[in-house]
Amino acid sequence: LFRHRSGGVDRDMLSRGSFAIDADTGRVLEAELTAGGPPPTFSTRLSSRYEENAALGLLVPVEMQERIWQPHRPKDDHLEVTSSYSNFRRFQVTVDEQIEMSK
Repeated sequence: LFRHRSGGVDRDMLSRGSFAIDADTGRVLEAELTAGGPPPTFSTRLSSRYEENAALGLLVPVEMQERIWQPHRPKDDHLEVTSSYSNFRRFQVTVDEQIEMSK
């Protein structure tokens, strides 16, 4: 359940989602979430696609798509965004600390 505020009123938005799962490994390859409610609520769809990154040895998000629209006003503006991700790196930190005990 999603909720958004419109005109000072909280409005519930029912949601549903799906996953594309690799049958052999159980890894999530794609995910999609859709949410919407009755007018004047908007609708939204978010989807993500993941691929294996050989250098890191794990799945990384390579693309995300987002769409927001008002089903009760189909001729009005809507928003469509596609984000692509690349150049993944492993974040590593090395800490070296020496503590001298006072006598």
